[in-house]
Amino acid sequence: MTINSKHVSWDIHYGCGYACSYCFLQGKESGRAARAAVCRTAAEWQAAWDRFDERFGPARIDIAGGEPFLYPGFTGLLKHLSQKNEIFVITNFSTDLSWLADSVSPENVRLVLSLHPEHVPSAGEFLKKAAALSEKGFKVRITAVAYPPFIEKVLSYRRGCEASGLKFTGTPFFGSYQGGQYPAAYTEAEKKSLSGIFDQPRHALYQLQQVSPEGLPCNSGVDYCRVAPDGAARPCLNRPPMGDFLSPEFSFLEKPAPCPSPSCHCRLEFEYCGAEKKGPRRR
Repeated sequence: MTINSKHVSWDIHYGCGYACSYCFLQGKESGRAARAAVCRTAAEWQAAWDRFDERFGPARIDIAGGEPFLYPGFTGLLKHLSQKNEIFVITNFSTDLSWLADSVSPENVRLVLSLHPEHVPSAGEFLKKAAALSEKGFKVRITAVAYPPFIEKVLSYRRGCEASGLKFTGTPFFGSYQGGQYPAAYTEAEKKSLSGIFDQPRHALYQLQQVSPEGLPCNSGVDYCRVAPDGAARPCLNRPPMGDFLSPEFSFLEKPAPCPSPSCHCRLEFEYCGAEKKGPRRR
């Protein structure tokens, strides 16, 4: 079994054809055109990842955005990176991906398909296309944000996935809605109904902010980091930058550090809380 030594969450750019009410990009000071701009070229990223592979070996790379498949040159970059690394692409599935199996190996590329109620007229058609990718050998997971007005839809998506034999993992809404700050503002009944959409009970405790990671030693920054479109790397969403990922001098932290935050809402990051998880193993 191949062992991935490091784990990187990479927001390749913030360009997207959607404008979801619950998106973290909404309501920011910078204009939408500036957020959608490509910060670094595919050639720059490829050179940086080649250096990374030489220094650290194969990695698990979670590529998100924005919409990755709108990034110029993404197909070639994905094909190149997937030859040595395990890739998870988080996509809104707004583009036709029926060609994907002809360009990359399903063995090394996994797909997380985000179902957005405001932009997808038919969840049934979405799941049908997802099942077609699964039949081509891709490991596919469906995800959706439990935005308060869409809770019932998200629960119905989960039932649809179960009926189609597809894996579903929901995500709570983090932000303000009608005067409430979520996820704390979910009612107890809503928390109970949503707890079933997470991979594990522990995930629900962290994502619904019923358990705090504050003070726990965390391996984020040691075996994992988050990379922004401009190349800035940080241990997690709650900590300051640790360097420029595209610099030849980039390196990971040497040892775990206490978590400074009372909450941790990224399902990739809280797995490192308590310094339990080291490097990601290929599954």
